Amino acid sequence: MAEVEWGNSLGNGRGRVDTDTQSHFCSRVTATQSYSSPRMRLSEMPVGARGRVCSLEGQSQFCQRLREMGFCESAVIEKVGGQHTLLCQICGTKIALSGRAGEHIVVELLTGGARA
Repeated sequence: MAEVEWGNSLGNGRGRVDTDTQSHFCSRVTATQSYSSPRMRLSEMPVGARGRVCSLEGQSQFCQRLREMGFCESAVIEKVGGQHTLLCQICGTKIALSGRAGEHIVVELLTGGARA
């Protein structure tokens, strides 16, 4: 299994891509972070909140595309803004996502710990 480092424009590798499965490994939840209920869709998460991706719902090709963009299970994301178009920060990168796509991402709110 080959892995390729990737990161933001500053060159700090904040994740890896498994070239065999094309899956991303990015910011994970640390021991100092805790989970809180309830789970919700990314489109429902409040602006400024941080959450952990619990699951992706929908057709397998669509879910795979979300994973390729960094929305992998256990990834920590911050919703920066938006309702119809969601602006999220994930693995050190800001990504715009349609609100409809955000309905397929189930997150659990995080409290405490360091920022993603």
